[in-house]
Amino acid sequence: MAKKKNQNEDSIKNFKKAVSNFISLLGEKKVPFLISIISNTISTILVVSIPWVSALAIDDIVKILNDTTVTDKWNAVFSFIIKPISALGIIAILIFALNYLQEYISAILGEQVAQSLRVKLSKKFTKLPMNFFDTNQVGDILSKLTTDIEKVAEVIGSSFTRFVYSFLIMILVIIMLFTINVKLTLLVLAILLISIVVTYYVSKLTQKIFSQDVKSLSELSSLTEEALTGNLVVQAFNKQEDIITSIDESIEKQYVAAKTLEFTIFSIYPSIRFITQIAFVISAVISAVLVINGHLTLGLAQAFLQYVTQISDPVTTAAYIINSLQNALVSVERIYDILELPEEVDLTEDTHLLDNTKEQIVFENVSFGYTKDKLLMKNVNFTAKAEQMVAIVGPTGAGKTTLINLLMRFYDVNGGRILFDGVDISKVSRKELRANFGKTIEEAHEYEIYYAVSRATLDYVVEKWYNTKKTYAKKHVKQIYYFSAEFLMGRYLGNNLINLQMNEVIRETLTELGVDINKVEDQEIDAGLGNGGLGRLAACFLDSMATLKLPGHGYGLRYKYGMFEQRIENGFQVEYPDNWTKYGDPWSIKRLDRVFEVKFGGKIEVHRDEVGKEYFKRVDTENVLAVAYDVPIIGYGNDTVNTLRLWEARSPEGFDLNLFNSQKYLMASEKAVEAEDISRVLYPNDTEKDGKMLRLKQQFFFTSASLQDIVRRYKSIYGNDFSKFHEKVAIQLNDTHPVVAIPELMRIFLDYEKLGWDEAWSICKKVFAYTNHTILSEALEKWDISLFQPLLPRIYQIVEEINRRFMDELNARYNGDWQKIQYMSIIGNGQIRMAWLAIVGSHKVNGVAALHTEILKNSELKDWYDLYPEKFLNKTNGITQRRWLLKANPELAEMITELIGDKWITDLYELKKLEQFIENDDVLNRLTEIKFNNKKKLAEYIKETTGIEVNPNSIFDVQVKRLHEYKRQLLNILHIMDLYNKLKENPLLDIEPRTFIFGAKAAAGYRRAKGIIKLINAVAEKVNNDTDINDKIKVVFLENYRVSLAEKIFPAADVSEQISTAGKEASGTGNMKFMLNGAITIGTLDGANVEIVEEAGSENEFIFGLKANEVEELQHSNSYNPFEEYNNVEGLKKVIDQLGDGTYDDDHTGIFRELQASLLYGAEGSRPDVYFLLKDFDSYRDTQIELGKAYRDRRNWAKKALKNIANAGKFSSDRTIMEYANEIWDVHPVEIENYID
Repeated sequence: MAKKKNQNEDSIKNFKKAVSNFISLLGEKKVPFLISIISNTISTILVVSIPWVSALAIDDIVKILNDTTVTDKWNAVFSFIIKPISALGIIAILIFALNYLQEYISAILGEQVAQSLRVKLSKKFTKLPMNFFDTNQVGDILSKLTTDIEKVAEVIGSSFTRFVYSFLIMILVIIMLFTINVKLTLLVLAILLISIVVTYYVSKLTQKIFSQDVKSLSELSSLTEEALTGNLVVQAFNKQEDIITSIDESIEKQYVAAKTLEFTIFSIYPSIRFITQIAFVISAVISAVLVINGHLTLGLAQAFLQYVTQISDPVTTAAYIINSLQNALVSVERIYDILELPEEVDLTEDTHLLDNTKEQIVFENVSFGYTKDKLLMKNVNFTAKAEQMVAIVGPTGAGKTTLINLLMRFYDVNGGRILFDGVDISKVSRKELRANFGKTIEEAHEYEIYYAVSRATLDYVVEKWYNTKKTYAKKHVKQIYYFSAEFLMGRYLGNNLINLQMNEVIRETLTELGVDINKVEDQEIDAGLGNGGLGRLAACFLDSMATLKLPGHGYGLRYKYGMFEQRIENGFQVEYPDNWTKYGDPWSIKRLDRVFEVKFGGKIEVHRDEVGKEYFKRVDTENVLAVAYDVPIIGYGNDTVNTLRLWEARSPEGFDLNLFNSQKYLMASEKAVEAEDISRVLYPNDTEKDGKMLRLKQQFFFTSASLQDIVRRYKSIYGNDFSKFHEKVAIQLNDTHPVVAIPELMRIFLDYEKLGWDEAWSICKKVFAYTNHTILSEALEKWDISLFQPLLPRIYQIVEEINRRFMDELNARYNGDWQKIQYMSIIGNGQIRMAWLAIVGSHKVNGVAALHTEILKNSELKDWYDLYPEKFLNKTNGITQRRWLLKANPELAEMITELIGDKWITDLYELKKLEQFIENDDVLNRLTEIKFNNKKKLAEYIKETTGIEVNPNSIFDVQVKRLHEYKRQLLNILHIMDLYNKLKENPLLDIEPRTFIFGAKAAAGYRRAKGIIKLINAVAEKVNNDTDINDKIKVVFLENYRVSLAEKIFPAADVSEQISTAGKEASGTGNMKFMLNGAITIGTLDGANVEIVEEAGSENEFIFGLKANEVEELQHSNSYNPFEEYNNVEGLKKVIDQLGDGTYDDDHTGIFRELQASLLYGAEGSRPDVYFLLKDFDSYRDTQIELGKAYRDRRNWAKKALKNIANAGKFSSDRTIMEYANEIWDVHPVEIENYID
């Protein structure tokens, strides 16, 4: 009872409060409100006067009719009735005018109150604390902004006026009824009292039902809003059925509430009307009796009946009016529940305490809960230092986002404190805090949006990343570590979103915010971690390892400036620092807990341990710290997130303040600068000794740090038992750059872990495998002993011992064959031959294409193959289709998925199914249209970046790759010069319009390669500005070739130039990317071209020139004379002469003459035309003519393109990696477990 009494008291209190708030709303508009009330009152008085005036007129007419003295009664009545009729007419006009005024003012008043409430609520929402929005549903908030305000406006506009009218008319009518007849009035009122009682109970009932109706409508609005805004998430998690069920239940609940409300309100009206009709009938009968008996005049009788009718209407509609008012009061109460909430209190002035804050964030015993009685977190403590990434991991709802909200003071902590550089943020105004650390989407620059999206994505990945590392450790799986000097990763954001299968979700989310995801992605600078195919292959391999769920990671260097940013100035390549981290790198996590010391130089001391065993110690060394940066490598459509760990060099001594204060400024920074130089630039110019020294430092630095890290990880799980090391660790050496890792691991085993030589060497050979990437003997890395030994004295000792033991093996095998033994010696001619060291110290050696491997086994490394045939095998390179098709060419990817499904994304052999559409005109036309669309996009980019307008209807003939003479960009441009000469001779020459597109970087010290870039641009300058040739050909050089630019080029290419000298290209991967995107190869039978022809068919490619065996024969016979071609091939002499006669301007550098001389006479002691450009020129030109003619048959060209796409399956890096895993590494897919509760 007491509880019910308290509830009643609360209800009365709330009712009074709602009435007070309602009146205060009206009080804000006093003048229009008073005008409305006054006009309503006057109008009501006039309405009540009508029956009285009528009664007086009727009684006077009756008197006239009963007056025997009046002879002309009708004339007398007519003369009399004019006055009362005129009076009633004036009253009617006044009522109309007053009602119109009152209705108009009430309507305006309702809208003004609604506007006022909307403004108040909107302002209030901006001042409410964040927990209000966490504890209130969006639908409920929207309901208060719409439904509740509209209800209040409606009541003020109409219902309140009717209430005033009804109240006044009931009072005035009762007075008039009592004036006419007291007893009859009491009888009528007694009957009408029943209606009043019914109305009272109905109003109480409907008030409760209305509250339920509003609540159910709010819940439905919230659920609908969540379903619509979260539609992508609902579909992503296949929760359509669940959300439909919830909405259906909410609709049913709202329907029941609304139906009950409507039934309750409207079902009572017939009952009330029936009661009022009874009152009228009784009044009429009694009035008639009173008139007959002379106790009531006829006029008053009719007035009485009119008054009964007038009072019946307010009584009948009283329930509706009162219900409307009470519903409005409920809405007012709901609105004022928000308006009276306490606002977020802030300091009145900025404190400026954060003006110089940039060091660290500290959570000190922080406790927080959305309600004080239920804490979400308790006594949280951690420190995040400057430039340090602290990963917060935990399941959904654990409070990760809440930590950030606490930092922004969207909530204040319940206990403890948060410090920025020792400043308690509760002492800082929210405005200042958020101005320093937060921005709206409108204020943010596109790069900041990119950074925010990247960090949010990384936050999403962290749990998977943690689980991956934990799973590998818990399951004791064997892991592969890929050592590479390059990792040409490209842009991370787009690729990671695709692999997370979140690309469309993020795209649509950003679109809703008015942000174009393409512009956001364009803000990312390509990571400067690589340059050519070596680095791009490494990146593809990492992607495939993660997608195949293989436990594999990358190790390399975190170059501060990459190789260089290429700019073309006056046609020449100019190198600028590639400051790719100038805006920060959201994808790298600095690991200050993973810092290792790497030592250079010094002396070697021999010591003995407690049992008398010798060990070596390095003293007086130059020490450099290797600081780890981790990048997540995300598998496509799975939970695997592997790691690319990159090392940055730092001096342990750093900046010398004493020297600086002694005004020796350069010396103060000397050691720090020298150390940091190690990770400053990829492939520094090594034409001089210092450059060579720096390159060797780089190679040893990253391999030593990586091996120390691997050994640390192994020991943390398996202790000091290294007998299982090769069972848990595999290391792949990507070319010769990281081969110094072999003696370095031996050093760690011998000097630190105290293993014996035989045991250490046996482990090393089982751990390491070596990938050879070149056939060029000059590219097989060698280091002068005079450079190597002082820099790495202990490593040199170990290499000597490896070589001594290997010499014993060779002597036993080839006793007396000193020439072979000397040739195969790891140390010889004052040099250390790193490729030989790699072969001796590895258990497997692989080439990267079938032809390449055969050349290695039968020519370049024949002696080694004869010695270790079991070590040699082929692993044809591959590319990841996720980046090079799914991301780079989304329109083509969509078409393929529509035709054959999406299994091709993880199994590229599925593309073979496309062959069934080879005669399908709809598919061929669509393929042609997609290619044209991509060409238009590239044409726009060319216009934007070079100012050159190119025709997307022309053949896009593309050669993009690292610039080296054996790749023969020079042959390409010589052909263009010849074609231009023919067009000058005959401008009407019937050729298919063609756009020649180049992209390439030349090594900074490679003079002739840079000269070829200048020649391309000189030819482009002349050709593109010659109106005589009618735009038949255009030449474009796109500067700063990189992954993100390649993603624009490959989908737009018609022709893929793969024209290296046969037998010189190990594999190539650009040819595979072109093939996958439907470009037709023109090339020699070199590298992976051989296998492309095997897969797609020779009829679908354009092959020319010498074969590898023919090149080898010419080289061995020394019979080639380029002057034979120079003098006999039509047009060639003119082209070669133009290199030296000034036709093309080389800015007086003489570089074009040097190119001419290298072709005819040789350069720097080499034979002429080393790479057989002149020998292949005629064949190349004829094949180009054949290609141009073939392009005219667009349908057949589209069939060739589709045939290439359909047969690209072999060239997936997924296939390559599985072969490595099964045949070299012996690693297996691992299912990732969840270790986060």
